[in-house]
Amino acid sequence: MSSLHGVLCTGANINAQTEETQETALTLACCGGFLEVADFLIKAGADIELGCSTPLMEAAQEGHLELVKYLLAAANVHATTATGDTALTYACENGHTDVGRVLLDKGADVNAPPVPSSRDTALTIAADKGHYKFYIIFNTNLIDNYINHVALFFVSFNRGAHIDVRNKKGNTPLWLAANGGHFDVVQLLVQAGADVDAADNRKITPLMAAFRKVRSVRCTLWGRMCGPVQRKK
Repeated sequence: MSSLHGVLCTGANINAQTEETQETALTLACCGGFLEVADFLIKAGADIELGCSTPLMEAAQEGHLELVKYLLAAANVHATTATGDTALTYACENGHTDVGRVLLDKGADVNAPPVPSSRDTALTIAADKGHYKFYIIFNTNLIDNYINHVALFFVSFNRGAHIDVRNKKGNTPLWLAANGGHFDVVQLLVQAGADVDAADNRKITPLMAAFRKVRSVRCTLWGRMCGPVQRKK
């Protein structure tokens, strides 16, 4: 830390940015998870909102929970990048459940305006990646059944998430999960009432998308649409 102090004493600009990515010393520290360095820089006057991605976004993307908690004391949880990403979408994309929980507790909007280029929300991003434990954290009825599962998913219905939200291609979270072969995500979304017939812009339904994927996904969707098969004795 003494070297940092020495550099700053020479009059170095604490908020200097790289030319291409506009990173600062603080964003780099947060990306690396260096809490003590981040604390030193902020107390020395570093801008907590500067950069293409803010320090909070960098910490959330990498899953640095304690650093995220520290930054949230002053950082804007609703800040967006030029492409529409937020700290929450970064956490969802990378499956950092604990970070997502903290961001939501601080008021992050699960239904924030979608990423312009794709119209993806935190929900569609998480479904596409198969990160489903985000879902069970905010659905207490399912925690006992799935708390030890290794996958991660995010659908915080208790926070008002829209279960059938669509991206630019018309894909719903269920469609994306089915297409990706994420059986646990499909199962949870179906149980929560997702529309199993919600076709995308090409009129492809979740069942059609799943047909090329694992059998368990197809069976879940098919069973919900057709009901249990009554076999003759």
